[in-house]
Amino acid sequence: MRLGGDRPFRFGTRLFWVFQILFWIASTLSLKVMIQTFLPVDEVSVIILGRILTGVVMTTLLHFFYQSRWMERTKRWIKWSSIFLLNIAFCLGGAALWLEMIRRGCPELPAESPFLSMALSRFYSLLLWNTGYFGISFILNYHSLKLEAAEAKLATRSSELQHLQSQLNPHFLFNALTLVQDKIDAASPGQEVVQMLSDYLRYSLATARPLEPLGRELDALESYLELQRGRF
Repeated sequence: MRLGGDRPFRFGTRLFWVFQILFWIASTLSLKVMIQTFLPVDEVSVIILGRILTGVVMTTLLHFFYQSRWMERTKRWIKWSSIFLLNIAFCLGGAALWLEMIRRGCPELPAESPFLSMALSRFYSLLLWNTGYFGISFILNYHSLKLEAAEAKLATRSSELQHLQSQLNPHFLFNALTLVQDKIDAASPGQEVVQMLSDYLRYSLATARPLEPLGRELDALESYLELQRGRF
């Protein structure tokens, strides 16, 4: 799916399950503290386990739906409408399922309206889960955009450098330097200067490679420093 209709969700399988585990562990602890503090009831573990398991199943299904090809291809307003309606359906369907389980003897928290209480509880948990899910996806997409922009800028600079190198005709330049050397007396210091300039330009105008031999870089640096020393 594309975030806001433009970018795909950057939510790999490993990242999703790390997020899923951490979220529902935090939800389990929060629910346990809340029940034991405000609603002291028996069989707390059964109630918590049932709610957490249904939450894990629902959010896992939501994740696969969000990553589906249909969500990637459809229009933006249809995507977000589908997300909203599906979450509401899960809230109501989960509440109806638990209401049936209560009728069959499953323990549950005391409430005047069990269906409404369960629906609101599920809505709150799904709201928090979706906020975390889309928040992480937004952050990852933001950093991905910055990385792509930096790579594009680097590619542009590299293209500009190659263009400048192509404008400097190396053969003409080196032939001219050779001619200058021929015109200078062999004992003149200018011979050494021209040779160092030729060596440095040969290194600078060569096709750039990801890794250069250290010796080649040191030779080019030495020629450059010698030229600057002679200049100043």
